[in-house]
Amino acid sequence: MADIRKQIAENNAAYQARQKEFEASYLGKIILMHDGEFINAYNDESDAYSIACEKYGLGNFTLHRVGQMPIDLGFAGYFPVQ
Repeated sequence: MADIRKQIAENNAAYQARQKEFEASYLGKIILMHDGEFINAYNDESDAYSIACEKYGLGNFTLHRVGQMPIDLGFAGYFPVQ
């Protein structure tokens, strides 16, 4: 489990460090990161996931959609709608 957390933290830090570069070159694409390194960009999340699982194994990579902003649910996100 610690290795998975390390992989996630390392990849997220590497992605954040290069985010502007990725947004300029790969906006809307899926970025595959492994061991803190950019591996490739894909058009389809399913393809990226399948390739990453086959090549690195589950838990040994992260995928990032370039330019995707966090979703703000606003007021409704804090209280259940009935």
